[in-house]
Amino acid sequence: MRLVGDALDRSGPSSRQRVLIVDDTPDNVDLAAELAESGGFDAVTASNGFEGVLAAHAVHPAVVLMDLTMPILDGFTATPLLRTSTATKSLPVVAFTAQPEACEGPLGALFSDSLPKPVNPDTMLATLRR
Repeated sequence: MRLVGDALDRSGPSSRQRVLIVDDTPDNVDLAAELAESGGFDAVTASNGFEGVLAAHAVHPAVVLMDLTMPILDGFTATPLLRTSTATKSLPVVAFTAQPEACEGPLGALFSDSLPKPVNPDTMLATLRR
């Protein structure tokens, strides 16, 4: 888990909401984190679904951007784990994917929304704010 900005600065309360970005591609993570920070969010990142599930419980984000294809635990496996936990079952999880068609059908019901890659900055910030 990587913290961006002051996402876990315990010196005082932050009025900024946290976004958890779960993706195994550093360029995608860096861009999404930069956009989130510029939009007034604190960003926390994880490089696979396993780390993402742990981070969601540790940092209590307002929303999760979840890549679908990752090593160790992919988004299709990590998201149901979030849905079965009392602490994270109502957490909005947005499929963050270069393959938006993967969210069609029954698997798409796992996610609150989807955000296609390459990411459009305005679309991403609008999705996070919803």
